[in-house]
Amino acid sequence: MKATLSVAALLVTLAARGGRSDELPPVRRATLDNGLRLVVSEYHELPLVEFYVMVGAGAAQDPPGKAGLAALTATTLRRGAGSLSAEALARAVDSLGGRLDATAGIEATVVSAEFLAKDFSTGLDLLTTPSSSW
Repeated sequence: MKATLSVAALLVTLAARGGRSDELPPVRRATLDNGLRLVVSEYHELPLVEFYVMVGAGAAQDPPGKAGLAALTATTLRRGAGSLSAEALARAVDSLGGRLDATAGIEATVVSAEFLAKDFSTGLDLLTTPSSSW
C-alpha cells in the first residue's frame, strides 16, 4: 500500500510537470537492509531532485485519547532543524530554492521536499537533523 501511494504521488508529480503518461520514466523498487522501501523514477529534463517519504502512521493510528498526534508530529518536522529555528529552517530551504512540506493524512504521514540537484545534499542534511529546541 505504501509503495503504491509513493508511486502514485510520483506519477502525479511527473504528469503535472508536462510529461504525458506514456512518456513517464520506468519505476525501480528496492528494499534497504533496514526495511525501508524505495520507489525511484528518474526524470532528467529538469535539474531537480524531489522526494516523498511516507510513514504508515496517520490519523487512523493516533492512540485513543491522543487525537491529532500524527498532525502534531508532521507540524513539528517543520519547526526547525539542528540549531535552526522554524524561521531559520524556512530561510535555509528558500535560499536553496527548495521546498519542504510535511502533512498527516488518515493512513500515512508524508514528508516531501524538492531541491536543485546541485543542492540536494545540503537540503537533505537540513531534513535529517531534527531540532533540539522543540
